[in-house]
Amino acid sequence: MRPDLFKGPARALKTILCLLMIALALSCSKPAPEIVGTWDNAKAPESVEFRPDGTGTFIYTNQQNPPLNFTWRQTEQNKYLLNIDFMGSKKVLMGTVKEKALNLEGNMGTEMYNKHIKR
Repeated sequence: MRPDLFKGPARALKTILCLLMIALALSCSKPAPEIVGTWDNAKAPESVEFRPDGTGTFIYTNQQNPPLNFTWRQTEQNKYLLNIDFMGSKKVLMGTVKEKALNLEGNMGTEMYNKHIKR
């Protein structure tokens, strides 16, 4: 048997396998978590923005307070942990997304946010 007898079919098989692996990798990319975007506080003039890179900012529309930056990570489905550097100390908030509402809970209570609607 000649050693190059399967060279053509082997090359075609490698090409097909390579294309299948690329297609699989592209189809497995995760969508952004539902928390990504801007949320408006239901009771106060404030909003919170979650970026896909795991960072975010509290924005106070009354301009009385400067923006407050934080990092966030998903702990389980629809649940998030926010780490905030606030005046030299670390604050932790737990976030839960349910039915297009975001609840942020800390030791001072719970605040509800609604997904920002662009006008």
